[in-house]
Amino acid sequence: MKNVVFCVFLVCSLVLIGCTRPQQVGDVTSVAPTTINPVGPNIAQPEAGKAILKGRVLNLQNQPWANTGARLAEVVRNAEDPNNAAFVLSESSSPDALTNADGYFVFNNIVPGEYVLIIGDVYGKYKAILGDDLVTRVFTPTADQILDVGDIKVDLEAP
Repeated sequence: MKNVVFCVFLVCSLVLIGCTRPQQVGDVTSVAPTTINPVGPNIAQPEAGKAILKGRVLNLQNQPWANTGARLAEVVRNAEDPNNAAFVLSESSSPDALTNADGYFVFNNIVPGEYVLIIGDVYGKYKAILGDDLVTRVFTPTADQILDVGDIKVDLEAP
């Protein structure tokens, strides 16, 4: 029975690896169409009319959160009251990335707009990034821009 389970696990793993096989692109690794894991902070320019949002995720001890998920949730504003807004995280359409060993992430060629950054596993431990005022921080990359949000400290272990 152990051998059968191991074989099924091995076959599934190989299929998944084949579907998500990284491709080398210069000094970055492309993991998915919208996900690039840089080996450093230098990246290519965005496609015309698109934007790039990049940064690094650290824990409270300044250690990188390696291989940690990052997602962008679109901010939707009330047409009658633009100060009233919500953010929408869609499993199928929200841009996602994975931090590299040094905690860097890049959202490559995203549609310009307003986004909330979500760090962690949305089915487990995750945090929406807050500003200094403890309100959800909104990032606004514009067309043809590389928006570097810098180092973001996150305590995924806190409630």
